[in-house]
Amino acid sequence: MSQCRAISKRSGERCRKHSSKGLNVCSMHGGKSLRGVDSPRFKTGRHSRYLPDNMVEKYEQALADEELMRLNDEIALVDALLQNQLEYLNQEGEEPVAWAQVMGLVEQRRKLVDTERKRLLDEDQVITIERLMILVAAVADIVQRNVASREERAAVANELRLLVSGADGPR
Repeated sequence: MSQCRAISKRSGERCRKHSSKGLNVCSMHGGKSLRGVDSPRFKTGRHSRYLPDNMVEKYEQALADEELMRLNDEIALVDALLQNQLEYLNQEGEEPVAWAQVMGLVEQRRKLVDTERKRLLDEDQVITIERLMILVAAVADIVQRNVASREERAAVANELRLLVSGADGPR
């Protein structure tokens, strides 16, 4: 085993412990730190390091696109391809290969529409922080108007604060 290569900030001397297996430092100086996929700071860089230079800007634009998860453009493209294929069939007559392509496009469109419908349903069920705060303020106002005891109002307000902050309040 080799010696840890860490240097003390106080004394300026090198650590005298053995380094962890396969590493240059001991367990005290990072040998037990999570690495790779196990690390909470792990970033894949899955595509960016392999992209040709002319595609990096387009990749970064796609990452920043707030509409990226929407499938309307893809559905419209499949519709255009489907219409084009049907026009080809109308001109050329019955061709099994062309009909297979039409059926493939119909199935692809069905999947895209189903996925978009699910995404829209999920989006509708998400409540924004702003809407949540409006709801909590409305509940607090109702309590203020309808609970006579000052102590009870304070207790309810405290529990609402805990609920909004994410802290576990009394149950």
